[in-house]
Amino acid sequence: MIDIHYLLNLSPLQKAALVMLRRHVVLALLVFSSTTAAAQGNDLWRKSVEEQERQMASDPFVQKLRANTIRGKATVIDGRTIEINGIRIHLLGVDAPEPTQTCTNEAGQTYSCGQYAIRALSQWVENQTIKCIPVGLNKDAPAPLSAECLNGAFILNQQMLRDGYAVAGKDAHKYHLEAEASARAEKRGLWAGSFTPPDEYRNDNQAEKPAVDPLQRLRP
Repeated sequence: MIDIHYLLNLSPLQKAALVMLRRHVVLALLVFSSTTAAAQGNDLWRKSVEEQERQMASDPFVQKLRANTIRGKATVIDGRTIEINGIRIHLLGVDAPEPTQTCTNEAGQTYSCGQYAIRALSQWVENQTIKCIPVGLNKDAPAPLSAECLNGAFILNQQMLRDGYAVAGKDAHKYHLEAEASARAEKRGLWAGSFTPPDEYRNDNQAEKPAVDPLQRLRP
């Protein structure tokens, strides 16, 4: 099981290594989900990262992070958070409506967009083994650990954005923004009607913020 306390108390050098590992994960997912042309466009960046990765291959800290991939059955907490083996995980790049948040659809009717997001994510993880690759920490999210999460070849982070159940968060990368842009252009999900951005909604509804320490279940 991943040692959250170890990750929360990193030296500057270790944080730099974490940034490099994060770039490695982002690159892998870009190549994984891109077309051949896009992959060719990333070739120089890929070679640069691979060279740095080779230099760090023997670093015990990097090896420890790589060994901390989280696998198991997932429980959905909200549209941007899942839990695996007692560890709460924030979907990197994703910000979803709060569970009690409502939005307006294309017909001008109010609906529970927060619950829609939860149901969509639940459908994608139900009875599946989910693999999450930790790539950083996010103190602004309900879960302290940010990760890219996959159901086989299915990237949950991107799908939530591409189907319009969520919007790109402050920690989004280019491919998250591209998935959101696709949903916006096709008027899918949230983009079919109108909605208050999730971060604005939370600011206006302070009671929605977690009342418990998000690390509580991980503490000794």
